[in-house]
Parts: sequence; structure tokens; C-alpha cells
Amino acid sequence: MTYSLVLSSTFTKMFKRIDIRQGERILAFLLDNIDGCEDPRAHGKQLKGELRDKWSYRIGDYRVLASIDDGVVTVTATEVDHRKQVYKRR
Repeated sequence: MTYSLVLSSTFTKMFKRIDIRQGERILAFLLDNIDGCEDPRAHGKQLKGELRDKWSYRIGDYRVLASIDDGVVTVTATEVDHRKQVYKRR
């Protein structure tokens, strides 16, 4: 059973503001490691506190926050931003 990657509208808006080189790196990571993988948890870490239902994927100085749904077998990327900013949006 492989997981499929879904990009939320919030993720898409945030992604458009990122430098093109970093954007290519982030997209390559998501397509190579998350889309079609058997265990998306192996590439990230589960967050704590208010964000305990989210997973964080580290790509250089950027973080992608995602929700993993085992019932539908999807990983929904919800946010992407610089590591100093991505957790402050609460």
C-alpha cells in the first residue's frame, strides 16, 4: 500500500512565495520520498503540542508540515515555510 501526496491550497500559496531553487528542492524531496512511499513517517518526525496531529519534513532550512491519513492512504502537505516561521502560524 503506497501513499499518495496531496497539496493543500494553503501549501500551494505558501510554495509560490519561496525562491525557485528552494522550491525545486522541496518539490523533488516530496515527489521522491513521500509520493508513492510505503511509510511516510520514516522521512519525517511527528510534532508535539498543538501540532501533534502533523508531521514535519526537513528540507534544508525549510519545513513541510503534513497530515497523514492512513484510512485514505494520503499525505496532505498543508504548509511550507522557513524553519523560523513555519511553527509560528498558530
